[in-house]
Amino acid sequence: MDWVRELVAALFVFGLLLSLLWLSRAKHIAFRMGFPLGITSRVNAERKLVLVDRLTLTPSSTLHLVRAHSRTYLLAVSTAGIVVLSESAIEEKDKQ
Repeated sequence: MDWVRELVAALFVFGLLLSLLWLSRAKHIAFRMGFPLGITSRVNAERKLVLVDRLTLTPSSTLHLVRAHSRTYLLAVSTAGIVVLSESAIEEKDKQ
């Protein structure tokens, strides 16, 4: 009968893990934390903000190319802060 108690405990832990996974998928918790884990976000066809590319320069500094509405920004991100290096308009043919 001791194995029954262990089986029930294992099933309880397994059920708890499954419910936490479902909750994280429903609330997109894992995706926001940077751990996609196969969780797909609901993609809006007309996103307002898109990260086009990212380049790591040092462990604490990166360059980000970001598209917001009809403009593209080149951002330098470091521990000191964020600096806009460049800003340009997107032509209609470049949006695709």
